[in-house]
Amino acid sequence: MEILKISGLAFVIITLSAILKQTKPEFAIQLVLIAAVMLFSFVLSLSTTIYDYIAELCSISGIKSEYLKIVFKIIVISYISEFTASLCRDAGESAVAVKVEMVGKLIITASSLPVFKELISLLAGMVV
Repeated sequence: MEILKISGLAFVIITLSAILKQTKPEFAIQLVLIAAVMLFSFVLSLSTTIYDYIAELCSISGIKSEYLKIVFKIIVISYISEFTASLCRDAGESAVAVKVEMVGKLIITASSLPVFKELISLLAGMVV
């Protein structure tokens, strides 16, 4: 059960961070950043399993793999931007967090354009 490991790690980091904030606040931020990198590496290792499973479903259903790549890229971008924005907020930089979220949404929009194009051409073919 990975969630128990993650929750345990988060609890230890939060406790250590609270202690460090009282004596050495600059180390508390570094500790949180190190924990964030550790958690993010766990997410990346889990994402390969998810990608492989979705790829198998796509091959069974006949969906083009390029669309799978786009959808997976969009999911990863959303997680990374949310993760980064949360770190920015934890560091007291709400303005930077808002910008990260905005840029993430723009990148998602730009990345999804090929799917929209295919959808529109598919719909146009049904109308005619």
